[in-house]
Amino acid sequence: MAGAESPSGPVRLTFRRRGRIAGWDWDSFRASSAALERHAKRPLKGARVLDLGCGPRFPATLLFHSFGARVTGIDLDVLPPGEWPRLFRPGGPARFARALARRCLFDPGYYRALRLRAGRPLRFQGLDLRRMDAGRLDFPDGEFDLVHSTAVFEHLEDVPAAVRETARVLAPSGVAVVVIHLFPSLSGGHHPEWAFPDEEIVRRVPPWDHLRGNLFPAGVPLNRRREREFREAVEAAFEIAGEERFTEGEGLLTPEIERELPGYGRAELTTRAVRWVLARKPRG
Repeated sequence: MAGAESPSGPVRLTFRRRGRIAGWDWDSFRASSAALERHAKRPLKGARVLDLGCGPRFPATLLFHSFGARVTGIDLDVLPPGEWPRLFRPGGPARFARALARRCLFDPGYYRALRLRAGRPLRFQGLDLRRMDAGRLDFPDGEFDLVHSTAVFEHLEDVPAAVRETARVLAPSGVAVVVIHLFPSLSGGHHPEWAFPDEEIVRRVPPWDHLRGNLFPAGVPLNRRREREFREAVEAAFEIAGEERFTEGEGLLTPEIERELPGYGRAELTTRAVRWVLARKPRG
């Protein structure tokens, strides 16, 4: 695929995508807010929200906080306020350098794009960010009206534990909105060249390489679960009250590639992600 961007410039690619990434994060926040109002029958303002796997930029936590929710963001890779000195401990300088580069170079433009979509200032002051495992949540039962999680479950080692904990901390009338980036999809290997398959860039990584020769591994922890496995884990504790599917790569999936991947159907290979609205199953 020809284009202006060199595959040797993943940093340039990432910077160019700031607006698109902010747009995706904004849409995800909006979908969860709408699900709260529709299914839990309550407004976002004042709602108790858990952002499960908020990430180092914590966009959903920031948006929920800025729109008046009482939100807590948790992640193993988040850096709560006041903890920067911990990065200087043994083994920490490399991580500190990466975090500093991201915060100084990428984040300002990203947050500017996110603010434009929100149409209001973003409130960084007073954010509640905590380092915590999704499978061992340190919250009381029924604590949250909404649990929001975007592109997290595909990275978890123990998905059933995270599902059980999500159900436990969710109020009986609450709702969880979970987006899962599916491994068999074109971008499911998480190589940066395929993050946005519609981009006109030069690529050295073949399509669906992670399912074929895996010659260019992205080095991202992935549990490689398929949609049916996620669905089985989720339905042990939840009813799926709403579903949305995102597709990609239809024009790139040739008969030759399909023959190389006989264990996957065309629909599975071209489904990028699912968004599930989850309601707790009644007890008894």
